[in-house]
Amino acid sequence: MPLMNPMAPNQNQPNAHQALSIADALALAMQHHQSGNLPQAEALYRQILATDPHHPDALYLLGILAQQAGQPTQALSTLKQLTRRQPKLGQAWCALGGVQRDLGQLAQSLKSLRKALSIAPQDAESRMSLGITLGAMQRLPEAKAAFDRCLQIEPNHAEAHNNLGLIQQQQGETEKALASFQRAIELQPDMVAAMNNLGSVLHAQGALEEARQWLEKALAIQPDHGDALRNTGHLLRDMGHDDEAQSRYQQALDLYPQWPEPHDDLGRLHQKMKRFDQAIACYQEVLSRQPDHTEAHHNLSVLFTHLGQLDQALNHAQQAAEHSGLFRRWKNLVNLMLLHPDTDHQPLYATCREASRRAVIKPKRKAARPPSPSGRVRIGYLSSDFRDHPVGRNVLPLITHHDRNSFEIFCYAEPRQQDDITRQFKELADHWRPIQNLSDQEVARQITSDGIHMMIYLGGMFDENRFTIAALRPAPLQLSFHGGSTTGLDAMDYWITDSTLHPPNQSREQFSESLLRLPVFYNYPPLAETPDVTPLPALERGFITFASLNNPDKINDAVMAAWGKILSQLPKARLLLKYRDQLAIPTLKMNLLARFEAQGISPDRLTLLSGHEDHATHLAHYQQADIALDTFPCTGATTTFQALWMGVPVVTLLGARFIGRMAGDIVVHAGVTELAELAVETPAEYVSRAVALAEDLPRLAGLRHHLRAALCASPICDGPTYARQMEQALHTIWNQRENQA
Repeated sequence: MPLMNPMAPNQNQPNAHQALSIADALALAMQHHQSGNLPQAEALYRQILATDPHHPDALYLLGILAQQAGQPTQALSTLKQLTRRQPKLGQAWCALGGVQRDLGQLAQSLKSLRKALSIAPQDAESRMSLGITLGAMQRLPEAKAAFDRCLQIEPNHAEAHNNLGLIQQQQGETEKALASFQRAIELQPDMVAAMNNLGSVLHAQGALEEARQWLEKALAIQPDHGDALRNTGHLLRDMGHDDEAQSRYQQALDLYPQWPEPHDDLGRLHQKMKRFDQAIACYQEVLSRQPDHTEAHHNLSVLFTHLGQLDQALNHAQQAAEHSGLFRRWKNLVNLMLLHPDTDHQPLYATCREASRRAVIKPKRKAARPPSPSGRVRIGYLSSDFRDHPVGRNVLPLITHHDRNSFEIFCYAEPRQQDDITRQFKELADHWRPIQNLSDQEVARQITSDGIHMMIYLGGMFDENRFTIAALRPAPLQLSFHGGSTTGLDAMDYWITDSTLHPPNQSREQFSESLLRLPVFYNYPPLAETPDVTPLPALERGFITFASLNNPDKINDAVMAAWGKILSQLPKARLLLKYRDQLAIPTLKMNLLARFEAQGISPDRLTLLSGHEDHATHLAHYQQADIALDTFPCTGATTTFQALWMGVPVVTLLGARFIGRMAGDIVVHAGVTELAELAVETPAEYVSRAVALAEDLPRLAGLRHHLRAALCASPICDGPTYARQMEQALHTIWNQRENQA
């Protein structure tokens, strides 16, 4: 049956009523297809199929056209029909595998592509498509092998070089990735995808100007390339050109309004620029398009935490954890639960267990047991915080005063930045082991190779600490120290604590470890080169100034209500707040003021300070304060010690778990009996004790006068005794273990 030419008669084509053979119609359709005239090509393919419903070329090309036109479901139907009719047509299986991949049907895609290769093992396109699918499945070694095989068959396959570069980039083979992208561009000088990828890698390497040249070149060829627009935005953002970055993101958004990514990019930029309301709106747009977008949920949890909206923050953190399944998101959820005043013990414990389960790699074999110490006991400390950090400052006196005749000290260090305290740790440790570029398995092998007897993991789920290495059991005895919660690991033998943090027979907190109680948990070095303790400010001013230099994320509604009651009962009192430069952020400042106004406290009774300062300047702010008010349920440790050092007593609420009793532990052990009375059991006592102290200026002045001296003489500042007590505790549990073996 002859076919009719669908072209208009005024075009340089056969007359509109001229009959075409199937072969001519196919050739004309392919001509339209190649020139981008997809509607005309589709019309001719369908005419051919109306005459010959099983025509393999027409079915194949119609499926390819549907895929190119953004109609993957139609392409899938057409290509499935073709593979049923022509099961030995390898290119049909290859095309079907590509469409299935686009639809997220990765297992089916893999099956179709393997079928294609069983028919035509030397087909380079099928090998390349197989590599793309394997890469999408995160089966990176197999993907790399597929691209390598493709290039053995067709060494000048530009797209395969580009895709191989992507796998190399994910595997950390940066130089090889650069070479692959460059080779792809040599073979195909207008290959925008390779230019975009090259620019992205150069950006990651810090070659910002070179990266910008390649990204701009890509956009000069294809101005509507969404990924190049976004990557250029990322680059400009990191170069500090925020307005230009926003323009690029907006271009991507205008071109691809249904993409969630440009909304996410704009949200991150607004978040960086401290425009939190706009950032929240962007992330909510992301979720309207992709409800399981992990990073949008995570960033919303961070922003709502800053705004004191902990219920919303917790909801988004939960979804980020569940959607991603990633340890770091479950860890974030744990830390947010520690902030929330309504968190119960059992859900927190279950979340800690789940977080650790997500990170644990089961050991392939049992770690070798080091012999019992015949000489010095080998103790390992692992942390990301061997620096000017609360954990670093707390552990430094212990490392300083360890008995080196009895103990050999190993530090497994992953500091994000290094400073003078890092230098001190390096000098004090018998062995300094940098681990930031090592996998958990490699670190575990190093610990085992070092013959560590007792391994102490610092910081728990805070920061970048890798306590989950303990699951590989690289040491016979393993202890958690200075974390805020249980690790949830069966392989963590002990949680170091004391009787204030975990009162015997009273604590209802759930944990997977045994408790190892020290006489006192906290130990700080006496602070050097600090401002003097000044006379009580209230004596000169005529009113009390309360202060909190804690992270405002800890100021939840329960804390706000207690502070509101205190200030309401003391009409002349004021409250000073500071935490780095956070209170200079307009959204946070206005939000905080509005929350206080809801408690009946006017803005003129608040002093909000901001700014990054050196240690001495930071401490000098306490010279303006008469009394420090602690936060709860997440209390302050370092801030509590600093306040006491500056002569400022701290009122704190003893919570139901470790994280809620840190400040109380320091107050109780600070060497002043009447100070311990400020660690109270109920919110009502918290308010009444703060008010009573504010109304007793002679008592306040006396505390201020002798607090620093008492603190210096207390167990909290006695490094040598603290080290002996720790060592005795470690000897005890080691001997218990040996007796049980």
